[in-house]
Amino acid sequence: MPVVESEDINWASGYPFPKAVPVEGMSRAWRQLMAGRDQAFQYLGARGQGYLRDWVMERTRDLRLAEDDFILTMGAIQGIDLAVRAVVDPGQSIVVQSPTYMEALEVFQNYTAHIVGVPLENRRFPIETVRRIIYQQKQAGHPVAAIYWQADFQNPTGVTTGLADRRALVELAAENGVWLIEDAAYRDLSFGEPLTSLKTLSSDSPVIHLGTLSKTVGPGLRIGWAVGSRHVVQAMDRMKKDLGHPLSEALVGEWLHDTDYAAHLQSLRASYQQRAEAMAQALDPLKEQGLIFESATGGYFMWLDLPEPWTSDSFTAQVRQRQLVVLSGRHFLLPGVADPRAVRVSFSYAPLTTFSEGARRLGETLKEATQGAEGRGLDG
Repeated sequence: MPVVESEDINWASGYPFPKAVPVEGMSRAWRQLMAGRDQAFQYLGARGQGYLRDWVMERTRDLRLAEDDFILTMGAIQGIDLAVRAVVDPGQSIVVQSPTYMEALEVFQNYTAHIVGVPLENRRFPIETVRRIIYQQKQAGHPVAAIYWQADFQNPTGVTTGLADRRALVELAAENGVWLIEDAAYRDLSFGEPLTSLKTLSSDSPVIHLGTLSKTVGPGLRIGWAVGSRHVVQAMDRMKKDLGHPLSEALVGEWLHDTDYAAHLQSLRASYQQRAEAMAQALDPLKEQGLIFESATGGYFMWLDLPEPWTSDSFTAQVRQRQLVVLSGRHFLLPGVADPRAVRVSFSYAPLTTFSEGARRLGETLKEATQGAEGRGLDG
């Protein structure tokens, strides 16, 4: 059925598309879980929890050094929260990519007022800029305690940090005694061979690696993990007062026990690659109107740089009037940072059938810049 103008098109939500969620497999896992009657509803849960811990232990084997450990978390966001609480004091600083994951920024602001954003330089890790920030923050009495980094298909830009830059980042952290918080939420959704993780490169530097099943199974399950040196992981575990999530953990464990997860990932990667290529193809004609973007190589998102005179918020508002929902780039920046003149779009959730129509609505909005849109306050 063709999309009509009155229908909303959601390019904002970073959700898995409905068929990506293994509903039938989870239904079977639920029936197996209920065979144990009340066990999954108790504090100690059911056997599936053991399956899940064994699976995470095996999956993180290549990440863990002899002195490392892991804990289960309520998605990657709880891992971010616990990591910051464990390694950052209120007077210390955190360095982040700019733009970066907006929920992480909200977490950081709960624990320190000293957060420094670092824009990428031609999509590269700006090592000298970060080195200078580390020195300046120390001189100002707010030493950098941690660097938060998404190296794979970063939210919101989709940028992946190259291998040479990963090594430079790890070496810089080691030289300065700074923790690296590696948020690897999208790592498993690479359309090619994924690059070596920061944690794997980190034999001499402190890295806390955060993983999740939110992007590859289902975000509502809230299953994640944190891997790092034993003393930090134990500190995180002491701060984690929710006693775990026996029902979700047991359900996911039962599903994993009877699932070929490698085949599941292969299918997801193919589907998301198809979606990313379809969105890039739909948007490509808009480059003639000044839209700038790079095709995704994994993950969920693309970052669209807008032509003047648009601002992130004005463009978001205007396309919303055409029933197209995108996210303003301002959401991914610290307060006071200049408008990025960009929006984030997600190819992960909306039906493929909406891509050409969504691109048409984007194009109609872009035309307003040459049809007197300045008079409607686009620069304001």
